[in-house]
Amino acid sequence: MSEFGPEATADDILQHVDLRGRRVLVTGVTSALGAETARALAARGASVVGATRCPGNGVDALFPGRGDIALTRLDLASLASIDRCADRLGREGRAFDLVIAHAAVRTDSYSTAHGVELHMGINHLGHFALVQQITPLLSPGARLVMVSSEAHRLADLDLDDPSFRSTPFDGRTAHARSKTANVLLALEFDRRHRDKGIRAMAANPGPFDKSNGPSTGRTIGQAAATTVWCGVVASAAAIGGRYCETCRVADVVERQDAEYGVRGYAMDGESAERLWAWSQDILGARLQ
Repeated sequence: MSEFGPEATADDILQHVDLRGRRVLVTGVTSALGAETARALAARGASVVGATRCPGNGVDALFPGRGDIALTRLDLASLASIDRCADRLGREGRAFDLVIAHAAVRTDSYSTAHGVELHMGINHLGHFALVQQITPLLSPGARLVMVSSEAHRLADLDLDDPSFRSTPFDGRTAHARSKTANVLLALEFDRRHRDKGIRAMAANPGPFDKSNGPSTGRTIGQAAATTVWCGVVASAAAIGGRYCETCRVADVVERQDAEYGVRGYAMDGESAERLWAWSQDILGARLQ
């Protein structure tokens, strides 16, 4: 289905794409991968809103020689910050054609956000709360790309003990569960909104060297390729509700030693529905 090989960069993917008139929201835009994604989209004419916890010195410092990129403050660990961000975007009244949920945390220290373990609180629940509030801003034909990772292959969800109250905390497992949650959120969002022409999918950027050097064999531009492919190039009908890597829809692969593919538990519709219901219960009336 994809004409692009594993060496393709985001710029390669977008080489013949005109994104003028398209509006995009990217969370985690000040991270290396989020910044590269925003830069590549803006370079092809997209109007990009970058959401970040730390705007720092502003857009000119982050994106010298940039296209149309603006920053907005968003802390996914704070429901108040999420509310303020969604309110700002709503008051602007401008639709989004693409939302890329890229922001994520990875730590080995135990902490919480929204009353649950930090990885699940930020990587999943924070995005869930934001997406729920800005769904009315999605234009017909819009897409939501949940940026997951190969880490999802390490652990299924455990909604009976999401905050490690009954089991010893392990940062790698916590992160893996949140990346599984990213895939399941895309699956359930797509099921709920595809009849309206709004689709969702999960993207795995794969490993890369944050310094853009050769140590991993992959550059930031190559890591951003699958995300932008999902967002603006691939057929929505082909990738809606799917997990994609190396600019292709990934097969379900259950072999525990496999370093490719998506695990079956991350594509389970019943698990996706349970996660959605659990998320609504945790966040409560603000999402009604």
